[in-house]
Amino acid sequence: MANLRPWRKLKLQVFVTDKWNDHVEDQPDGALPQVGGHGAWDKEQAIQVNKKGLVLKPVQENKRGEREVQFFQTVASSTDPAVKVFADYIPEFHGVSKKMKNGKEKSFLMMENLTNDFSKACIMDIKIGTRTWGPDASPEKQVQQDNSYRGTKVPFGFSVPGLSAYRGADKKEVVVKDKEFGKMLTEDNINQVLELFLDISTDRDLARILAKMFIDKLRKVESLFQTQTTYNFYASSLLFVYDAEGAKKSKDLGSEKLQEFVNVKMIDFAHVWPAEEGKIDQNYLKGVQSLIKLFSDV
Repeated sequence: MANLRPWRKLKLQVFVTDKWNDHVEDQPDGALPQVGGHGAWDKEQAIQVNKKGLVLKPVQENKRGEREVQFFQTVASSTDPAVKVFADYIPEFHGVSKKMKNGKEKSFLMMENLTNDFSKACIMDIKIGTRTWGPDASPEKQVQQDNSYRGTKVPFGFSVPGLSAYRGADKKEVVVKDKEFGKMLTEDNINQVLELFLDISTDRDLARILAKMFIDKLRKVESLFQTQTTYNFYASSLLFVYDAEGAKKSKDLGSEKLQEFVNVKMIDFAHVWPAEEGKIDQNYLKGVQSLIKLFSDV
């Protein structure tokens, strides 16, 4: 198993699972890293994995947790095309698992593992939006959020909480950047992000191929947000994932084979709200369009 979002110290942890034990199929099989949402050093708050290879994300015990569960459930069960369409853009949902831990019931969102079968997963978390607080945020929270990542939020409409990538000709060097890196980014140095993530200096041709694939996927997200007026997404992220080893070996086998090693999904839905009637989520759309421009510059 590869690492997933390992840059987060307190809220996200290293995604490493190499062994299964004898738990039942939907029982957590040990601490995992975050694939989306919140965690802590407390292992009970860490993302887990089960014997089926599904990611189990602890549900927050507040309105944010309820909101995220409701979003997944609504998308999975809805027959409304305006809602059901989001199923293609988020990790596949496998329900909610409830387990007893030290006499207390814990709930887990069960989702697909976006790095399943990747040998050297490269991961980048991009939080979308100039505004990253929901309608229920306190004035203090609004100010705190508006002041964070201003170097990229204001000009681009996104921020970079972290990334990790395998680099070099043999893909043995691992580079991990956390939120402090993201807070230092501006219009002048934003290109560092894809230099690190796509390892442009090692193989520019492969980086360009990967960038084109990410652009194609971002174009689909852009198309969705140019028309959807169902939801507003605050503090939601796009998770970019590719397998450095698989991509390197498949470079000359055509785009169809390479597609197996590249993925983009929307994650983190604790702040999803109904959109104002007829209004497009311009806050989200700006971030996506800026990312398309960034990848196009490769």
